[in-house]
Amino acid sequence: MAGNSLKTDVLILRRDEHEVGVAPAMGAITFWRWRDADIFRPSDPAAIAARDPLGVACFAMAPWVSRVRDSRFDFHGRTFALNPETDPRLGRFAIHGEVWRNPWTITQQSDLRLDLACAPGRDGAWPWDYVCTQSIVIAKNGLEMTLSLQSNSDAPFPYTFGLHPYFARRGENRLSARVQHRAILSSEGMPLGEEDGSARWRDETVTRGVEDHCYRGWTGEAVVAFIDDRFQVRMRAEGCDFLQVYAPDADYFCVEPQTGGPNALNRGLDGGVRILE
Repeated sequence: MAGNSLKTDVLILRRDEHEVGVAPAMGAITFWRWRDADIFRPSDPAAIAARDPLGVACFAMAPWVSRVRDSRFDFHGRTFALNPETDPRLGRFAIHGEVWRNPWTITQQSDLRLDLACAPGRDGAWPWDYVCTQSIVIAKNGLEMTLSLQSNSDAPFPYTFGLHPYFARRGENRLSARVQHRAILSSEGMPLGEEDGSARWRDETVTRGVEDHCYRGWTGEAVVAFIDDRFQVRMRAEGCDFLQVYAPDADYFCVEPQTGGPNALNRGLDGGVRILE
């Protein structure tokens, strides 16, 4: 049976044994459950009320991902400044783009699908005009999310984007993913170089408090296993060559499909930057 309902600004989509909550105004997933087991960590109700994206289950990142060194980048011979981060939980550099904090609107809705759109912020930090859209669908075999970026500007601009899911820790969790290179990061999350990362994530336990790295050369496929609950989630991300793995000492861990890596706007093609004409 499929259906939806509204409750405390959260739209709930259901299909068979899957249930997904979406906060449309935030453009964020608030929970994802299968057979009453949490796949994503459930959102903090206080975070939803305060529209704090750090307390949700998954949010979109655009028009850049991760951090930007000194909140500045060069493009076509010009230097552009972004708003530095003011949240003490995140450090001092601009991070994760704009759309994770900007308001979203519903453009289309059905029992099993929700389409959302978001425009740039009004502070003028990002100098180009765009529309970011995402669709959230409960399919027969799981959850499908599609993220896209359309330019409304008369000039090309660089971009990266991705998704930031928070997986629930349920006993032991393991990750399988084929990657090639791991970024060596500074204490502020800035890339200092790369090392061979191909030996990682071959059905490896995601240990608390030891992982916060971005991997390049990802095949776009990964498996997150919930060992104690005897099920696994297969992730397929088209067009994403980078995988961020973040495992703090908390009740969640993050496996983030991305088109670019940290400080990509200052690294160009090596960082995964693409140009939107």
